[in-house]
Amino acid sequence: MPAAGAIVAIAPPPVLRQRRTFMFQTAMFLDLMDLFCRKCHAESASKGFWTGSDNDNIPTKIALLHSELSEMLEAFRAGNPPCDKSIPDGNGSVDFLAVIQDGELRRLTSMEEEAADVLIRLGDLCGKLRIDLGRVTLEKMRYNAQREHMHGGKRI
Repeated sequence: MPAAGAIVAIAPPPVLRQRRTFMFQTAMFLDLMDLFCRKCHAESASKGFWTGSDNDNIPTKIALLHSELSEMLEAFRAGNPPCDKSIPDGNGSVDFLAVIQDGELRRLTSMEEEAADVLIRLGDLCGKLRIDLGRVTLEKMRYNAQREHMHGGKRI
């Protein structure tokens, strides 16, 4: 028995620890999504993609999202070859776009590159429109979770 007046640390029950972990992870996700959207928009704006009446057109930006998805479809149809994009290294050679996965360096596939383009364009647009993509995504996922299997009766 602890001495009178002693502060005793009581471990929270597992359910509360899980809830705290989930809340922390959710907060990190929301912060990262906000940072991602702001970064995508700032980069796009700095490259001139929001300058002038032709570029400051929301329907066009939405159509460009469609074009990236179409490019992803075409990459799939072509067998998802390695991405052909590269970055000059300053010494006369180039580094192909690559990621480390399972401890191994590998080139991006064409579909991965296009998937990234979709997210970057979406982040840019959401950054411009001040859409809180993280929060609205979590809320939409919460809604979708309660929908019935293959809701709407459509085949695909």
